[in-house]
Amino acid sequence: MTPSAPTPSSTIRQVSRMAGVSPTTVSRVLNNSPIPTEATRRRVLEAVQKMGYQPDPQLSASLKRRKGGDVSKPAATGTVGYLGSRLAQAGLQINDGYYSAALTGIHDVLQARQYHLLWTLHDVNSLEVPAPVVDHRVDGLVIQTGMADELRRLLIQRLPVVLLDRTPGDEQADCVLMNYERAMRTQLNYLWQLGHRRVAYFRDAVPTYANVVGFRVFQAFFAEHGLPADPDGLCRARDISPATNDQVLAEYARDILAAPSRPTALVSMNFYAAGIMANLMALGLRVPEQFSIAGLNDQNSGQMTHPALTSYFVPMRVMGAAAAELLLERFDQPGRPCRQVMLDGHSIERASCGQAPVTA
Repeated sequence: MTPSAPTPSSTIRQVSRMAGVSPTTVSRVLNNSPIPTEATRRRVLEAVQKMGYQPDPQLSASLKRRKGGDVSKPAATGTVGYLGSRLAQAGLQINDGYYSAALTGIHDVLQARQYHLLWTLHDVNSLEVPAPVVDHRVDGLVIQTGMADELRRLLIQRLPVVLLDRTPGDEQADCVLMNYERAMRTQLNYLWQLGHRRVAYFRDAVPTYANVVGFRVFQAFFAEHGLPADPDGLCRARDISPATNDQVLAEYARDILAAPSRPTALVSMNFYAAGIMANLMALGLRVPEQFSIAGLNDQNSGQMTHPALTSYFVPMRVMGAAAAELLLERFDQPGRPCRQVMLDGHSIERASCGQAPVTA
């Protein structure tokens, strides 16, 4: 059979209609995916030949870069996966300026290189390999969620991975991190200059990079000033989840008021800081006249609280773009050494912080 001359009208959708399959199935056949059956593969290839269909040349070139040209691997899909959590989903729904900004940065870089982005959710307690990885639907992953060590190791071994706002543990992997050491020191120095000498730090029990570094810097800061970091146990990690969020934050606010050495200020991630502030004010404490609160990762919601939350701005859009660039670089240079990109932010002063109360 002599193929028809390719024309601008020969599109993947027309091929899919002729073969009686979806455009996705056509793409899978052309990318040598193991998913389509042999009968489906034959129908698609016959339709491709009849229509003289040829993929976009730039896209075709990008599809040949996977695994350094290892023909034993399935051909590339031209798609990158973003692995997020339920927290990321909630953040995207309200345009939180954190997860939404990161995803925007990832998308912009991938779109410029003609890659597609596939977003999927991951339960932090799950050991199941994400479906897009099992089905060979992505060339690599940007991971912005917590997960079990063994699953993270498996994913890093299986395909190119960039960890966003996460560290790889013992494995070798590219990662993009916020400088939380600088963020914590900046906020503590600011509170110190306002006269606060007793500061609480709320953190959850997940051993993330931010939590580990934040607590270490918090302890070191007060040791450097010759003061106890946590005389009343208010800085111990708390078990908290979306289901228990309101209860835990309300209990923490009561713990602050009942503490023998009651603190005059708090530092925490913004999504916790805003909730604690609301509970303290409901209990009669005035912010910032009697208590100051500083966030560690600025989000849009912090600008809408009353008073607005002093926060450390995290450049998540830049971080997301950096993660996507690292992943595309890994496609082009499979054997290069792993890289860690560390980015700085800056503090944004709003109305939730004031001078330490004289009588405290």
